[in-house]
Amino acid sequence: MKIQEYIEKHKLHRKFFDYDKFIEDFDNDFMAIINLRKKGSWNKTQFFNTVKEMRQKFENIFRKAKRDIPEKLWGFFYAKHIVNLGMQENFMQRKEKKE
Repeated sequence: MKIQEYIEKHKLHRKFFDYDKFIEDFDNDFMAIINLRKKGSWNKTQFFNTVKEMRQKFENIFRKAKRDIPEKLWGFFYAKHIVNLGMQENFMQRKEKKE
């Protein structure tokens, strides 16, 4: 989806919006890009470049909607979607707890 489509579909000009539906659409965009890039050579650098692009898109959506960037929402998306995929692709690893 394009930035303006996010703003209109999720009514980001309002004080409250449905976070779950926003994240669902945002994850669909993320996975579409990932699947496209996997058709070529796919590596850790491309994965993290895609994450960086998605972060920029996330910020641009909320800037254009004239809202503060919801860092907790990005943190949720990152933890639930990016980390899970990164671990599946062996691009990320869990840190062992120190005892």
